[in-house]
Amino acid sequence: MIEALLIGFLLTATTSFNLSHIHKPHRSIQSNPLHSNINNTPFTLVGADAPLLSPLLSPFFPNLITSSPPSPPPSITIYLNTNIHNTANFHEHAHNIKISSYEIAFDKSTLSDSRSLTDLTYNLDRLLTHASSPPSPPGSPSTYNFFGINTFFTSLTAPDVNQLESSIWSKLCLSSDAMELRVDLLSDCNNRWTVLHQMQSIRSLTKAHVVRGDLHMPIVFTVRSMGQAGKWPNDEAGIAAMYEMLEVGLRGGCEVLDVEANWGEKFIGKLLNHHKNAKHATLLLGSFHVVGGEAQINTEEGEKYARMCSLQGSAHCAKLVLSCFDESEAEAGLAKAVCETAVKNIPFCALHLGDEGKSSRVGNDRFTPVSHPDLPFKAAPGQMSSHDIMLARNLSPSRFGILGHNIDYSVSPQMHNAAFQICGLPHFFERYDFETVGEWVDGGGLKRNDFRGASVTIPHKVDIIPHMNWLSEEVGEIGAMNTIVVGEGGKLMGYNTDWIGIFNPVKERLGGRKGKALVCGGGGTARAAAYAAKQLGLELLFWNRTEKKARALADSFGGKVVSGLDADVGQGVVVVLSTLPAAAEFTLPEKVFDENPGLVVLDVNYKPYWTKLLRQAVANECEIIRGSEMLWGQGIEQYELWTGRTAPRSVFRDTVLDNCDVGE
Repeated sequence: MIEALLIGFLLTATTSFNLSHIHKPHRSIQSNPLHSNINNTPFTLVGADAPLLSPLLSPFFPNLITSSPPSPPPSITIYLNTNIHNTANFHEHAHNIKISSYEIAFDKSTLSDSRSLTDLTYNLDRLLTHASSPPSPPGSPSTYNFFGINTFFTSLTAPDVNQLESSIWSKLCLSSDAMELRVDLLSDCNNRWTVLHQMQSIRSLTKAHVVRGDLHMPIVFTVRSMGQAGKWPNDEAGIAAMYEMLEVGLRGGCEVLDVEANWGEKFIGKLLNHHKNAKHATLLLGSFHVVGGEAQINTEEGEKYARMCSLQGSAHCAKLVLSCFDESEAEAGLAKAVCETAVKNIPFCALHLGDEGKSSRVGNDRFTPVSHPDLPFKAAPGQMSSHDIMLARNLSPSRFGILGHNIDYSVSPQMHNAAFQICGLPHFFERYDFETVGEWVDGGGLKRNDFRGASVTIPHKVDIIPHMNWLSEEVGEIGAMNTIVVGEGGKLMGYNTDWIGIFNPVKERLGGRKGKALVCGGGGTARAAAYAAKQLGLELLFWNRTEKKARALADSFGGKVVSGLDADVGQGVVVVLSTLPAAAEFTLPEKVFDENPGLVVLDVNYKPYWTKLLRQAVANECEIIRGSEMLWGQGIEQYELWTGRTAPRSVFRDTVLDNCDVGE
């Protein structure tokens, strides 16, 4: 039966499955249509049914290695777990777990349903993206943003997430930055396959609704023991089983793993070593709950528990939850006070349980657990919705804007205002159109009490610099800034995020390839492009119609000036970075493409959508990066600098594309 289905699927796979979900961020519209949007990470599948399913998956994952044994072995091995009822050969099952670092569940009896394979490919693509991502060290800016200011995760309280009303997922995605899978609350919480499949179900059910992050809804994987306000047995055998289940969460590629911090080296040490040695990108949330008792703990005890949540320096975030005996204790904020003293160099979540502790949830700055009125019950007493918490916080509106001249064309206000609204922030973004920087500064633009930052565009990226109190390193090297951040005490800080808008998509497209970068242009954006290429470890070639400007770039960043594109470029170029205006209608000599197959071509212009250079690049089967991707990339970085939280990336992308004539 299955073999017959396999033949049928192979005949129809490329036409019958809706695989529009399989793409890297921003690629579905931005990329060369000749380039595959599938994850290109080499990997192999193991498991009793891997030989059966690999031919189905190979058309969508060209780097799925099917040789047995694979030679050379790929860095990522995934166990395809089809052992729904724990009836597989124990030794074979254990062997597949041992030789793999990741795991995905599939019910092979559903092969007749095309949606089943669609969900498998979606979850496999996401797992590969996670598995190929480098680990983030504790205390890094990216982890502070993930566990950011005014972020929330929803605790799912259902014995089976598939039983929740379908309408709930759009509501949860709109109000939360992550979903918590409470494994101990599942009806079949001891079944490895079931737990993996529940994670995958959350991803599949939310994929059409994610707005506060990127393409995938982050999952917090939690197994809460009885002594920590959960349902999982907390005798020694139960805790051993709990930590085995936490490893399942790691292997399933959860974004956050909640690790109870009170179980000692025997259990925690093994898990931390597994996380470290396998180089998992999962973030660790060290947690401790003080439940019950006759009186509130003292400060010394609280600090001890808070330090435990750092997980010996391995945690990316600490979570301390204390019992609350009256509302005044929560308002006094003991949990927050001890975390501020004892938790070093990582973000923390500090709460008090119960209705008396609701004020602590309002006062908690980062990654607050929340419920939703449509969920069956609250995961913890005193949980509130993110909507009610934000109302209680009553944040004061902050003013942001774009400083430039003749800037009616700018989509920055649309981008940032949409992002503020999606994340429930009361801030607003406006235009500051001035012929000179002096006019704006003299008019008090920098001194307004509610002013918190600005984007800076032409012609003011250089003239604004003397008005700053502090400059980031890249501003010094590039010689221009595009972002003002108002810090503590009104300190004016200058950043350049233009280079990041170039760096990130180029790094993604190159996939580790090294070689030369040809920078075309001679202005400030060319300097940002040169800085980005230098950070990628590429050799630099510069060309500009005015050779003096190209030579100035070479003097600043190192590299070689190309006098003629037709004769002097040569081989070894992996990326072309054009910063010339669209009106120049710039194209490259065909010889450049002939001598450098597989080029990545970036054009900083986002209007028109199709420049002559981009059309030429697509005709030569090159992968392209539009200026629209650079625009939303640098805007995302600005938003995170201003708000201290992860940006709703899809909002930035969609807003920019809505303002581009993609049919041009």
